[in-house]
Amino acid sequence: MTGKQGSSMDITEIWVNRHNYRDTKRVRKFLGPLSDGEIVVSIDKYCLMSNPVDYAVSDDRIDYWNYFPTGEEGWGKLTVWGMADVVESQCDDVKVGQRIYGFFPMASHLRMTPGKIKPRNFTDVVDHRSPLPPFYNKYMLTLVNFFPPMQGNRRSVDSLGKVNETPGF
Repeated sequence: MTGKQGSSMDITEIWVNRHNYRDTKRVRKFLGPLSDGEIVVSIDKYCLMSNPVDYAVSDDRIDYWNYFPTGEEGWGKLTVWGMADVVESQCDDVKVGQRIYGFFPMASHLRMTPGKIKPRNFTDVVDHRSPLPPFYNKYMLTLVNFFPPMQGNRRSVDSLGKVNETPGF
């Protein structure tokens, strides 16, 4: 395993009132120690696209709010396509420092449970996401020369638009 065993941190999330989208709040939470197989990523770049906004207004018809539940009635987390760095890992196949691309909540960090790990991607197999469409549970691991705009100093916001090229990843 990599990362610090038993470490923990404070994280920040943006929550949206599901009945009045203009009403938002910043929520600070304590993220306790990781269990075996889990990772924490630090989300640092994302873009809010129109699809998640459309999904949000669909209410519960497509289970949109179940990707990243808040646990508080009437509140949800808007989702974004973005980039994140693995900052803690208790998963042998996903290392601290790896960069990933995928579907995230508007938050500073996310705890994930990688499964179905392949050289270029993994699926977040946390229980509450298993009944949801798998495309949104899949995360691309960026590799050297695999997706150059995401490497080093070239981490451009432009690369976030690559979601349109990812259906087969």
